[in-house]
Parts: sequence; structure tokens; C-alpha cells
Amino acid sequence: MQPSPRGNRSLLAGVVIGLLLAYAAVVTVLLLSRDSPTVNTTTVLISTVVPQQETSSTAEEPSPPATKAAKHPALAGLECPVQEDEQERHEEAEDEDGLPVSEEEEPFDPGEEVTLESEWLSALCVFEAEVADNANGTVDIGGGEIASLLVKSETVHHLPGLVDSNSPTFWAGETLLSFSSRQWPSISSGASIDALGEPAYVDVFGQEGDGGIWMEAVWRDPETGTLYGWYHSEPEDVPCFTAPVIGAAISYDTGMTWLDQGIVLEDPHEIDCDYENGYFSGGNGDFAVILDVEQQYFYFLYSNYGGPIQEQGIGIARSSFVDGGQPGTVVKWDGTGWDQPGVGGYTYPIIAADTSWAGPEVDAFWGPSVHWNNYLNRYVMLVNRSGGLEWAQEGVYLSFSTDLMTWTIPHKLFNTNAWYPQIIGQQQGESDTLAGQYARLYLSGISVYGLEFTK
Repeated sequence: MQPSPRGNRSLLAGVVIGLLLAYAAVVTVLLLSRDSPTVNTTTVLISTVVPQQETSSTAEEPSPPATKAAKHPALAGLECPVQEDEQERHEEAEDEDGLPVSEEEEPFDPGEEVTLESEWLSALCVFEAEVADNANGTVDIGGGEIASLLVKSETVHHLPGLVDSNSPTFWAGETLLSFSSRQWPSISSGASIDALGEPAYVDVFGQEGDGGIWMEAVWRDPETGTLYGWYHSEPEDVPCFTAPVIGAAISYDTGMTWLDQGIVLEDPHEIDCDYENGYFSGGNGDFAVILDVEQQYFYFLYSNYGGPIQEQGIGIARSSFVDGGQPGTVVKWDGTGWDQPGVGGYTYPIIAADTSWAGPEVDAFWGPSVHWNNYLNRYVMLVNRSGGLEWAQEGVYLSFSTDLMTWTIPHKLFNTNAWYPQIIGQQQGESDTLAGQYARLYLSGISVYGLEFTK
């Protein structure tokens, strides 16, 4: 039997009516939903917990500054880059014993490309130095005489090459030349100390063994132009911390190339791998060389880090002028005479260490620089003082002598985190070994002060 046409039309009408009723119900629900407070509340709650809202809250927090000021007031205008994680890196940590340890890291990461400019920016940003209490005023200069000392603020200047030792200077005619060393020496030249050009690394030929070279002293023969240089070296073929030695070199081309002559000063004691000072396990290094005003001897004032405590401190050795401070001609002072060989001889300190360099805490003077002051008619020594863990710098001191053998009680000049203090004279002909009434003071190659003496 076939379906009735009437019956089909009734079914279609029922379907249409059903669809219309469903549509009306949906519209009603949508209209009610739009005005429903419950749905609206749900919407608000969702908006407060979605990640976009958290991002909005974080964005309202102040961003860390891209730069910060340098630590020393004289460098206040310097823009020191800041890493995003700097605050986290500099927060106090705890060592294995639960004691607080303050991390001393560079203020920023210069990135993959390290340049001379970025290295100096890093050094300037962390540089600190403040004049010590009682630094200014009357000082004992030895020989029963006194003088007045005044530390003066100076415009900022730094040496061109990177500095990690004493930086010798000398004149060749109208030109001043300056050496700076950090692992290897560089040389700069110019009309004055504040007009030096870009540094260039020098060549050293004939070096025995591995290890860097820090050129710490230079003397130029005024008749031949030959340069006699003396360097601090740190051998690498050791099982623990290195033990420095002092060597000699000669240059015939104003310092661009050097011929290594060998070692002139070396500690006789075996290295001590139990040392805990963070750097050395003995050795002779960090020194100055000066020709006496009578031009009879080259005097070496050096740091002795090895052996028993009685031998540690600032030692002294010498070589006759005619021998030129070459290997086999340098002898150490033994307390009564010059009977100890430079290589393998014992040290009798002229300024003794208060504690052993074995560490971990050390109280000792080290790293002398020496010049003849033609205003005072005295030798003047600037020296570092270690005063804590891992070579922490306690300060910089000043001492005077009439004969390079007997020195006045060191007079504190600065509280500073910088090493290698030295005077560089400002007049033509003056240098790191010759200065007058006023001269600039450099700390780690940075100068923001000068020293003025008055008698």
C-alpha cells in the first residue's frame, strides 16, 4: 500500500512546527544568558585567572635598569651595563659550612666579543678607592725628617693597555713609552702619560717553558738605547697553584721585541700544594727594580711567598750596574750581607709578613713599586697589603727610605679593592722610577688621585 498524500503533508507540517519551537527556545536561552548575572560572574572569574591577566600584572612591575653608575664617585658619569640576573648573582650565598659568602663577580658580561674597551669598562665599573683616615698630613720620611702629604683628586685617566702588574715607563728622546701587562706585555707611546696611543703586544723570543709574562720593570741605557727589562712569570707545569719566578730580557728596538735572558730570582723551597691563598704556592714575584741614584746597583724589591714565615715578606736583592741585572749576577740580602744567590737563595725580608702566605687568611705587604723622589731626596715605596681570604686587599701604603734597605713604618693611603699602586711622574724625563713634588697615583692602571709633598 502506498502512503496517503494527506498523511505526508501532515508530517511535514509537524516537522516545521517543531523546528520553529526549537528556534524560539534557543533565542530565549541566548537572551536570558546575555542578561544572566551568574554567567557574567563566571566570565569575570575566568578573566582573572587566564595567563593574559598574569602577563598584564607582571608588565606593571618596573623593569631593571639597563645601566648603573660606577662605584667610584669620580666615575659617576660612566654607564655600566647590568645583566638581567645581576641581582640574583650578587645575593649572598652560603659556603659548605653555612657561612655567608659575598660573590665578587664582574658587573656585566661583555658577551662573546671581548674588546680592550669592554675590558677597561669592566675594570672602571668595579674600581673602588677612598682616602684612608689620617692619610693627609705629616709623614715620617726617614733620616729624622718629616714632610706634609696631600692626596688630591684628579681627572680620571687609565693606562692604555690592560693592567695586572706594575707598569714601567721610560723616555726615548721626546717620546714616553709605557708597558702594561696582563698575561703578556703591551707597549704604548706618546708625548706624555695622558697622551699615550693604542697599545700593541710585544714579542718575546727564547722564553723557556710555558706561562705568561708580566713586564714589571724597565731601564733604558741612555748611551746605547738598549732596554733592560725584568718580568714576573708564572710557570704552568705545576700540580697546584703556581709559584712565580723573576726573569730578565733585553730589547734593541725600543721594546717591540725582546730576547729572554733567563731567570734571575727564584725561591729555593718546593711548592706547597697545601697553600690556600687562592693564587700562589710559593715563589718570588710581584716586584720592582730601580737603579740607585749613585748608579752603582740595580735593586730588586720583590715579594717572597714561599718557605717558613721568617722568610716571607718583601725581600731585596741587587746586581752591580756593570752586570745589568742579568742571570747569575743578582744576589739576595741575607740579613748581614749579599751572600745568597738570586736563584735558589733564601730571603731575609726587609718588611716581614705578619702571617704566612699559606693562608687561607693572609696579613702581609706585597707587590712594591719604588721611585726616587728628587723633591724629598728619598726613595718612596708604594705597597699593597693583603688582609683576608684569597688575597683580599686591605689597602695601599706608603714608605720612605734613604738607602733602599731601611724603610719607615708603612703609612696607609687608601682603602681600595685595586692592586698594583704606583707613582708616575708628570714632567718630561720623569717616570715610574723618578718623580718630584707632585705626581699621579695609579691603582691597577687607573688614576683618580695625585700625591703632593711639601717640606
